[in-house]
Amino acid sequence: NNNNNNNNNNNRGGGGFRKKSTRGLVLAFISCTIRPTAYAFWLCVGAHTILFERKALSVKQRARFTLDAVWVGCVVLFIEARVNCYYYNTSKWTFPAWNFFEFNILRDGASQYGVHSKLWVLTQGLPVVLGVLFPVSLYELFIVS
Repeated sequence: NNNNNNNNNNNRGGGGFRKKSTRGLVLAFISCTIRPTAYAFWLCVGAHTILFERKALSVKQRARFTLDAVWVGCVVLFIEARVNCYYYNTSKWTFPAWNFFEFNILRDGASQYGVHSKLWVLTQGLPVVLGVLFPVSLYELFIVS
């Protein structure tokens, strides 16, 4: 009976990997609809989970995670597009993330606001964004891993 209670308590804690990862995927894709640059971060996290978490996750779990990322992404992007169509009062589909990508990457429109060196992100961008967490992040990245 005591073992049964422990199993129930574990299930109340949020379920297994799939349930938690699906919640995380929803939040990640919502953050990408708010700030399209978040795609770069979440793409790296997702790729790391799929490619390098071999000890923690089975092949089946990684495959399921990939499929969940696809369907969650499609649902969130569809909802975003419908909300934008309604907000802009148009029958034309609107994808702000695509407009962001097209302007900044394909047409290089961001260069009119200034250009940084390739190392700028590492030397100035990350320290400012991470703030006091920068040394801890470096420690985790190079020493602990």
